[in-house]
Amino acid sequence: MRFTKLDGLRGLFSLMIVFYHYDKEFLPKFYDNFLINHSYVFVDFFFVLSGFVISYNYNSLDNLKKFISFTKKRVIRLYPLHLYSTIVYFIYILFSRLILIRIFPEYFQGLDFTYEKHIEPFFDGVLLTNSTPILGTSSGTNGPSWSISAEMISYLTFGLITFLVSRRVKEFYFLIIIFFSSLLCYNYGNFFVGGEYGFLRGFVGFFLGYFVWKLYNRNTTLNINNNVEFLIPILLVLILFIIDYFNQTEIGLILGILIIPSFFSISIFILLYSNGFLSKILNTKVFQYLGKISFSMYLNHYLLLIVFLKPIYRIIDIEQTGVNQTLIMILAIILVIFYSHFTYSIIEKQFGNYLRGKLL
Repeated sequence: MRFTKLDGLRGLFSLMIVFYHYDKEFLPKFYDNFLINHSYVFVDFFFVLSGFVISYNYNSLDNLKKFISFTKKRVIRLYPLHLYSTIVYFIYILFSRLILIRIFPEYFQGLDFTYEKHIEPFFDGVLLTNSTPILGTSSGTNGPSWSISAEMISYLTFGLITFLVSRRVKEFYFLIIIFFSSLLCYNYGNFFVGGEYGFLRGFVGFFLGYFVWKLYNRNTTLNINNNVEFLIPILLVLILFIIDYFNQTEIGLILGILIIPSFFSISIFILLYSNGFLSKILNTKVFQYLGKISFSMYLNHYLLLIVFLKPIYRIIDIEQTGVNQTLIMILAIILVIFYSHFTYSIIEKQFGNYLRGKLL
């Protein structure tokens, strides 16, 4: 039960990221606030959680066979859905730029098809280099997928260090990675960056997740007062308000680097040792289901929102009243969940099981 609540929280934060990418032009005014506008920070929770889970399951990779098996499992877990969503998005781009622009020129005007805008990002995504500057500054065809690249790079870095370095000194390497990644993010001028330097942001959260596991592994029977859980949503709202207040300033940058990954690390630690009201909510069937399909929601929603919202408002020309916007937003969320259930069942589970049977 200690870990299932983290799945529920991942589902909740995935839904918040869907709201973040919802076109502000069509978002009901009530939802256009600092909580939604800065929901991009929840990607950092995913990095910290991944670091914790991977450390929990793969703390020892003491021979080449274990390292190769670890790498295969990580590729099987992430790459099929990532590749599928990238290809589907690219097909949509081709269809809209080459066909829809001829049928609805007034709605797709100026959407030209170029190598720099579309071909390069496609290969950047397919090769999982879209959180690095290797092929350019693109976040890939499917924008949110930069974090999948960052996560895979974190996996491989963790695996290599765990395999090659003794247990006594590997934590030193992890601390060095956190320090220099944070420093480079500061020099770059934006911690909350995707695309070319997103892997640095991934490093910070992922390896902080390792130290959360390290503390947990030392004492699995610790109990934290259940009321402490209330600090998590209270502090989260306060932190997002502060980030909004200092948005695009040096203070905001420093706060982002110092606070966000650390806050999510502390939040995971608290939830591991408490069983309060927040834990009970996160363990309900709704949030557990959202957690189960959260990876699919994360990779599917960006395209689905574009495909759904633009025709509804710009082609069908529905009036943008508060009621209409709210109803259409609900329909869009249902569409994302329904489609994500399909990709979770077919690609993540069935195709993933097929690959595990062939490659492991």
